[in-house]
Amino acid sequence: MDTIKYGNELLKTGGLTWKRNTKEYQYLLEADFYMEWTATSSIFDSPCSEEEIVYFSAKKIKYKSPLHFAWKNIAFYREFESKLEIIEAISETQFEKIDIKSAYSIIWKASQNWAVKYKLLLPKSTNAYLIWNDGLDIYLVLEDEEYYYAWNWLSTA
Repeated sequence: MDTIKYGNELLKTGGLTWKRNTKEYQYLLEADFYMEWTATSSIFDSPCSEEEIVYFSAKKIKYKSPLHFAWKNIAFYREFESKLEIIEAISETQFEKIDIKSAYSIIWKASQNWAVKYKLLLPKSTNAYLIWNDGLDIYLVLEDEEYYYAWNWLSTA
């Protein structure tokens, strides 16, 4: 799949937008569950940690693909305010299908405490996708029969 072509198609058809409307948070996000853990959370090794984890889940019927799910949540969470920002995210996307064990290993390596404490949030997935991993920003999408799940670890260190 040509990710840039697909992203541009979603932009043209309105499948991706970059303007945030905070009136109805859950509706606009189209997520069934959302949670974030910031540097002050007890899951990180150090109270001075400059890390955060964001987790979304939503019924698959709301999205055209795992990539659509990822980009829409990224645009919302990172509060993109211009078309250029979403285009940059699209161009930086790796979108690589990976095996489930590799996905869980990535989560474990990034935040072992989170993986232990919140392991019940990790689904019994059928598919996993690495959206990107640059060492400071890891974004995974997991998929089961009914839902997409996004797991994003960020470090500002």
